[in-house]
Amino acid sequence: MSEIEYREKYLRVLEVPFDSDRKLMSTVNHVDKQEFVYTKAALNQLLMQCNWIYLNNEIVPLTEAMKEEIQEEALDLSSQALRVLAFAFKKKDQQEIETNLIFLGAVEMIDPPRPEAVEAVRKAHEVGNRVIMIMITGDHKATVLAIAKELRLAVSEANVLSGHQTDKMDNHKLQEKLRDVSVFARVNPDHKTRIVECLQSMNYVVSMTGDGVNDAPSLSKADIGVAMGITGTDVSKEAANIILQDDNFSTIIRGVEEGRNVYHKIKRVIAFDSIAQLANVLAFIIISVITKIKPFDSVNILWFNLVIETLMSISIGLGNNDNGLMLEKPRSKKETFFTNSLVTILYLAFVTAATVIGTFFIGKNIFHNIEDAKIATILVMACSPVIFAFAIQLPNYRIKTHYNVAPTNYYLLGASLIALILNFLMVYTPGLNLFFLTTTKEYKFDTSPLLSWQMTVVSLGMMVLPLFNVIRIWCIS
Repeated sequence: MSEIEYREKYLRVLEVPFDSDRKLMSTVNHVDKQEFVYTKAALNQLLMQCNWIYLNNEIVPLTEAMKEEIQEEALDLSSQALRVLAFAFKKKDQQEIETNLIFLGAVEMIDPPRPEAVEAVRKAHEVGNRVIMIMITGDHKATVLAIAKELRLAVSEANVLSGHQTDKMDNHKLQEKLRDVSVFARVNPDHKTRIVECLQSMNYVVSMTGDGVNDAPSLSKADIGVAMGITGTDVSKEAANIILQDDNFSTIIRGVEEGRNVYHKIKRVIAFDSIAQLANVLAFIIISVITKIKPFDSVNILWFNLVIETLMSISIGLGNNDNGLMLEKPRSKKETFFTNSLVTILYLAFVTAATVIGTFFIGKNIFHNIEDAKIATILVMACSPVIFAFAIQLPNYRIKTHYNVAPTNYYLLGASLIALILNFLMVYTPGLNLFFLTTTKEYKFDTSPLLSWQMTVVSLGMMVLPLFNVIRIWCIS
């Protein structure tokens, strides 16, 4: 007989849904022209409502000795990470439907942790002592401890706390326990919300996962509520900030890893653009104030910003993800894009500006020609971003410890080569140099001896300064 046929034959006339206070779920069904109550619940909870037991095809009184024997057997199953669900029934009478029940038996179920969940927990623990992972569930304490051991969340019963135990603690005591306890069993929605609030009062950023209606308050209270997309209820999804489409915990860890990489790539791009723009402004103002000469004009600035810097910025963003970022501690909520990097940005900007200014005055003395000095200055200004782009790609720009080196960014290498080629084509290609350099002279390697070797030597020679700066930053990491 199929499920549909069973439902049609034994018509359900009433359903009392599960709630966290009763911890019971019951239905009333028509069976042979009579109404029967069928109840399921956690074993301990159901035994409290049972006075009888169906044994050897007979209904006999359920004694305390029988209850203890059943509970001992269930405890042994729970210690093997098995969940125990108990069932009872009775003929409907004038009493409350969930009292004076006849115990039928129990089934054991197993829901082992996914292999990827074990790996995800390991990755999360690598972040260090500023990240804690807590399992909060309504399951039996023994079941939860067995699962937590598989996940390496707990090692002994000392790491497990029940909802009943938390009721006896004030918030201060619970906060102290949270430093050692990683598993909470037999909890209700109020317990979950209280745990979230205690963690937040300890200055933790709290992410909470859940799928049921009773998870909604804690999902809403957490800084980041994560609901299950497949098994989650509509209420939990409404309360959450994020919906996990595959119901896989490891996806959260991958999301954290991807988020950290995106954040650091954005931070590098902002740092790169800040260095380039600040260096441009400083060099332009200082040279203009001292000599009353504009070292570069609007066309050159557009070349710097729209071609060279855009090309380099895109390549920085396209770089490979750095797995070492998961070894960092979580950043503070107060951290900005310039936290711990402002000094580096200013240092690189001032060194680059000094290089550009030096190129102008040295070129002016060597060439005795303002046009040639300006071209050398433009060449250095256009090529220097290629060099300091690598400085912000170094591992110590993002971290001040000795973790693994960031992976090679081949996009950045390719973009650097293209940028250098474009810069020299801009200077030495007839026609292009007339437009981009806004000069009355046309420069070629074979017709301009000064430009063919002196200007190139001066330009590349001055670029050694930021190159030494990159090497210095690498050495102090």
